Amino acid sequence: MAWQETLQRIVSSNETFRLTVEETIELYNDASLHQLMAVAHHRRCLHNPSNEVTYLVDRNINYTNVCTINCQFCSFYRPPGHEETYTQSYDEIHDRIHELEAIGGSRILMQGGVNPALEFDWYIDLIKALRERHPTIDLDCFSPIEIEGIADKTSSFTLANNHNSKNNLDLTFAAEKTVNTVVHIKSEYVQNYQSDPLLDFFWGPNGSRGDRTQIATGSGVIISSDGYIVTNNHVIEDASKISVTLNDGRELIAECLGTDPNTDLALLKVDQKNLVFAEFGNSDNVKLGDWVLAVGNPFNLTSTVTAGIVSAKARNINILSRNSKESIFPLESFIQTDAAVNPGNSGGALVNPEGVLIGINTAIASKTGSYTGYSFAIPSNITLKVVNDLKNYGLVQRAFIGVIIQEVTQQVMDEFNLPNTNGVLVSGLSDGGAAYEAGIKTDDIILKVENIGVNGVPELQEQIGKYKPGDVVTVIIQRKGEKKIIEVKLRNNKGTTEIIDKNKLEKESSLYGAVFEELNNESLKYYNINSGIKIVSLKKGEFKDIGIKQGFIITHIDKKAVKTINDFKNIIENKKSSILIEGIYPNGLKGYFVLDI
Repeated sequence: MAWQETLQRIVSSNETFRLTVEETIELYNDASLHQLMAVAHHRRCLHNPSNEVTYLVDRNINYTNVCTINCQFCSFYRPPGHEETYTQSYDEIHDRIHELEAIGGSRILMQGGVNPALEFDWYIDLIKALRERHPTIDLDCFSPIEIEGIADKTSSFTLANNHNSKNNLDLTFAAEKTVNTVVHIKSEYVQNYQSDPLLDFFWGPNGSRGDRTQIATGSGVIISSDGYIVTNNHVIEDASKISVTLNDGRELIAECLGTDPNTDLALLKVDQKNLVFAEFGNSDNVKLGDWVLAVGNPFNLTSTVTAGIVSAKARNINILSRNSKESIFPLESFIQTDAAVNPGNSGGALVNPEGVLIGINTAIASKTGSYTGYSFAIPSNITLKVVNDLKNYGLVQRAFIGVIIQEVTQQVMDEFNLPNTNGVLVSGLSDGGAAYEAGIKTDDIILKVENIGVNGVPELQEQIGKYKPGDVVTVIIQRKGEKKIIEVKLRNNKGTTEIIDKNKLEKESSLYGAVFEELNNESLKYYNINSGIKIVSLKKGEFKDIGIKQGFIITHIDKKAVKTINDFKNIIENKKSSILIEGIYPNGLKGYFVLDI
C-alpha cells in the first residue's frame, strides 16, 4: 500500500523529510497508529541520539474562553453572551509572553475555545505576530478539537473532512441506524361537507350535509427513548386522533404536545420507554455535495430509504405562506436534496452517512404531486430549537432581530463600493427593535451571525431562528468598509425579551376554547389590516364547534374593530344573542362566523 511505502521512505532517509499534502492525508486516513508511533520514535532518536531529556519552562495562554463546542468534560468554556466570557487582545497575549521571556521561558501552549466572533484571519494574524515578535519562543497552538471547530465555523478544510469521499462512502450503516427511528403516522380528522341544493331537494335540508372522518398519513422521527416524536404540522393538522406505527409493527396512540405552523413542525408523545431514537446533528455543518439519506413512508410503503446529495442550502420556496392557515411569520430555510421524497415522506428523517439527523423532510418541488427531482428538509438546528420550546413552554419562543434586509446585488455592490456580494444589506430597522438598540444602522452589511455567513433572508432567518428572546448573539457587520462586532439581544414580536409560557397565556387570554395573542404593528402591516387578535391555540369549545381554525385573526366583532383581548371581552360582555365574527387567516383567506353566546 502507498502509505506503507511512504513510511518506509521516512525510515530510510537520514535527512529532513517533508510530507506532501496528499501523503499526509493518506497517512491520516489509512496508516496504523502503532506504525506511525514507531516511525516517529525512529526519527526522534535520529535527531537526538543521546536521548537527552530537556526541561522546558512554558506557559499556558488561553486566548478566549468563549466556545460553542460544549465538550462535556470542560469547565473552562463559557457560551457566547455569558457574563464571564473574555477574549484577550493581541497586546495582552504579547504581554503574557514577555513575562515568560523575562524568566527564561521557551514555550507557550496557546489554547482556548471556538469563539464564533473570531474570523479565520484573526488566528492567522495572531500566529504571524507571535512568530515575528517572539522568534525564540516555541509555539504549541490549538488542540485537535479546536482545529476542527474553527474549520467548521470558517468553512475551512481539515483532514477529517475527507471522510465522506466517494471511495469511502458506505450508506448501509446510516440506513440500518435510522430506519428504526422513523415511524408511520396516521391521523384522523373530521371533514365537514356543505349542503348540496340538489340533494337537499330530494333528501331534505340536512340530507347532504355531514361530517366524515378522513385519514392522512405521513412520517415522524423518534427523538428520545421515552417517546417524543417530531413530525410536520401538516401531517397531523386538525387531527382528532393520531396513531404511530413503529418499525417493528407496534401501533401506539400519540398525543400532540404542540405545533409550530411557522416552521411546519409538530411534537408528539407516545407512552413508551426504551425506544431507539435519532441523534441530532449540526445542520450548519452540512455542505453542498454531502451525501444524505431520506427515510420515511411514501405511499404507505413503510421503512423506505432513498439517497442523494445536498444540492442547495437556505432555500425558500414560499410553501408555508401559500399553504398554511396559521403561519404568521413563516421561517423557510430548507436543505434541498435530490434524494427521492414522495407523499408520505413528510415528517421523516434526512440523515448524513453517519446516521445523524440533519433535517426533517417536508416538501417536494413537483407539478404532479410526486417526486420530480428535488425535495426540501427543515434543518435540524431549527427543529431542535422548536422541539425544546414546545417541550419547555408549550409555545415556540420566536426571536427577532428587527431589521429589514435585501440581498447584496451587483447594483448594491456598485452603490456602496463593496468588494463582493457577501452578506445582506440593512435597508430598514424596527423602532426600538433588537438591532436598533444594539447600534446596527441602515446601510450596514450584516456578514455573519455567530460566525455563520448570511447571504440572504432565509439564511438570516435560519440563524436567528435558533435562538429565543433574551439571547445575545454576536453579529459581524461591515460599515463603510470597516468590520465591526456587535452583540445583539434578541426580542420577541412584541419588542420585549419576555418568555411566554403557554399555561400562563391560557390563564390570561382563554375564551371559548381559544387562546389569543395580540398582534404588534409590524404584524398588522404585514397582513394589511388595522386591527386583530390571533388564535394561537384551539381546544374543544364554541369556536371550534363553529368551524374556526387555529391561526385565525379576529379583526371585527359585529363590525366593531378588535385590537386587543380586552376589546374582545368588552364587546361581547353585554351581548346576549348571536355575534358576527370577521377575520382573516395568515394565507389571506377571509372568514365570517356566527357565534351564539
